[in-house]
Order: sequence, then C-alpha cells, then structure tokens
Amino acid sequence: MQQNTSNQLVHSVKALRPARWLSNLSGTPEFNILVFSFLLNLAWEYWQVPFFRGMAEQTHWLGVKACTRATLGDAGITLAVFWVTAIFAKNRNWILQPRKADVIVFLGVGLLVMIFFEALATGVLARWSYNEAMPRLPVLGTGLLPATQWLIIPTIVMWFVRRQIGAPRRAIAASDAGRFIFLVHMLDGVEQQDCSRCLGGQATVP
Repeated sequence: MQQNTSNQLVHSVKALRPARWLSNLSGTPEFNILVFSFLLNLAWEYWQVPFFRGMAEQTHWLGVKACTRATLGDAGITLAVFWVTAIFAKNRNWILQPRKADVIVFLGVGLLVMIFFEALATGVLARWSYNEAMPRLPVLGTGLLPATQWLIIPTIVMWFVRRQIGAPRRAIAASDAGRFIFLVHMLDGVEQQDCSRCLGGQATVP
C-alpha cells in the first residue's frame, strides 16, 4: 500500500514538472524578449513593405512569408543582443533595472548588427532592395526605416518586459517580506509569552 502511494506521488511530481517548467518559462526575460520582439517587429515589417522594391506587388501569401521570416530574424537578433548586454552587465536580469550603459549597449549593438545584415542583404546576398521612397542614411546607404526600427522597437520591448515580469516579482517580494514580518511578530509574541510564564513561575516559587 505504501509502495503504491509512493509511486503515485512520484508520477504526480513528474506530471507537474512540465507545467512548472512552462510557468517558469513565461517569467524569464528571454521568453518575453522573444514574444514582444516578434509581435512588435511583425507590425513594423508589414508597415514598411511599400519601401522595398517588389514587395507591394507580391501575392498576399508570399508577402506574409517574407515578413514572418524577417520578423523571426529580428526576434533572434534581439535575443542575441540581450545576451550580449547580459554579459556586459554581468546580470541576466539587467533589463528589469537597466543602467544607462546597458541601454546604450543593447541599442548600439543591435543597430550595428542591423547595419551589417542590411548591407549583406542589399549587397552580396541580394535578398532585397530599397525602392526610391526609402530614405537612407548618409554614406552607409542603409535604409532609414530599418535603422529607426532597431532604435524604437527594442526600447518598447524593454518597457514591456519590465512591466510583464518586473511587477509580479516586486509583488512576490513584497508578499514574502510581509510574511517574514508577520512571522517575526508572531515569534516575538511567543517569546514574550514564554518570558511572562517564566517570570510568573519564578514569582510563585517560595
């Protein structure tokens, strides 16, 4: 009987592990970076379609696939740049309380990576090209919209991630602090009662 009960407990624990892993995953900076980066960059990719040669003339499905592939790349680069910033900050949770230097590294590295990949895609690889409506950066020739994308979107992503996982962590910390204070007061009350009993017992000793 005891063996059956222990086996049931083991199976219950194993069944809870995936659920616990998934619940913990949603609270990680990496997960939230990927989610918010994908959603925000996807909207941006759709809106800048008219500034790329031939994109507006493509069929709907080809345009959706092209924008989705570009967005997956954007999200992957954002996550990689987040890790680079984490190494610089020596803190994986730097995004919850970013220093000015952390923000500069996060945005600066992302912008440099974007310029590099845009140069490859519009040059040697010939993956896409700008049309006449696309404003460009002087000297570099990089499209102004992709460059602006890598300054605006990551900034918004940082704000969303802080709100998404920062507030719950602060609430948990406040709750834990409240429980600790309650426990201290409770233990203090027990100690006072014990002292009163001890003093009362000494008073009755002849």
